[in-house]
Amino acid sequence: MKQKKKLLILGGGYAGVTLIHALKMKDFDITLVNQTPFHIVQTEIHRLLGGAAHEEDIYFDLEEFCEKKGVSFICDKAILINDKVQKVICEHGRELKYDYLVIATGALSLFPHQIENIHAYSKDIKVAQHLKNLENEFQSLLKSQEKEKNIAIIGGGLTGVEIALEYASRLKKLGISATQCSISLIEQFETLLPGSSKELILETHDACDKAGIKRYHGNFVTKIENNNIYLSNNSSIPFSMVIITIGVICEELHFQSEIQKSNKNQFIVDKHLQVKGFENIFAIGDVAYFETDEGSVLLPTAQNAKQQAKTLAKNLENIVKNKPTLEYKYKHKGTLVDLAKNEAVGDAFGVQFHGNSAYYLKRTVNAMHTRIFK
Repeated sequence: MKQKKKLLILGGGYAGVTLIHALKMKDFDITLVNQTPFHIVQTEIHRLLGGAAHEEDIYFDLEEFCEKKGVSFICDKAILINDKVQKVICEHGRELKYDYLVIATGALSLFPHQIENIHAYSKDIKVAQHLKNLENEFQSLLKSQEKEKNIAIIGGGLTGVEIALEYASRLKKLGISATQCSISLIEQFETLLPGSSKELILETHDACDKAGIKRYHGNFVTKIENNNIYLSNNSSIPFSMVIITIGVICEELHFQSEIQKSNKNQFIVDKHLQVKGFENIFAIGDVAYFETDEGSVLLPTAQNAKQQAKTLAKNLENIVKNKPTLEYKYKHKGTLVDLAKNEAVGDAFGVQFHGNSAYYLKRTVNAMHTRIFK
């Protein structure tokens, strides 16, 4: 009987779990390494923070998932890849051998050092314990006797917008007016959702305005101190609670050999998702720096991570069968933005969606992902 190749996957986010689900297990002896015991559905965290979703809706047990798939699971953090002997060294001393290695370790929230004192407020919405802390902080704020409360969200991309709107919906449901607790959404570019279609931007602006959310555009944050956010135009915004959703950066993962990385610690991959310079090492998802034929760099999104995982699953199977591998081609399937109150807006498969239909389409997309854990 032909011996299975050892496939080591680092990271149990969208890319890692989708890859496991897509692979034919007969070809590989697979081990998944993740530093926490669960997968977090990142596209639903705004609903968790606002109380519209529960922990069981967004946290999924990786050990249970792997057991169902016939995959070994190790809860640990990879810290060094010794490519010369094909081993990964983990934080707790484990040394894991591989024939093929897939890096899918995702990304963490970015807290730019240019913003003075930012690390005093660096609760990462991608980290489970920090999410729990933010949930508790929100609950405490609701109960406090503080007058003129203000929740400030720095970063007006998709995540920041959805969190702001979810909070606004929750406050309205609780009968708390915008004068009792306001919400400020701060974006350094001229609009929310920079880079999105004009229609999506306008509808999002309108939704925020109707929800009583204060929008601040066109100035960047310079300092956070003493419950005040200072902007580059010398104005300041007071806050009782702050959430930072400026962007993402990948955690440092060291190689024994020299390796090409982006300025966000992403591994530069070729058209086949191989880490450049290494035939048996691949990177997918947020940690992969992939340049399209047009010269643009793919953004770190769940749909890109899942598509890369599916392509890599085919390529790994082709490699062990000595067949040619496929070039990765990203297909943008659309963007949907939750506006809270069971409404959303966006486009999918070239069609515009609004209101309830958009909201339930987004829930369907999330359900299609989470069903792999059932």
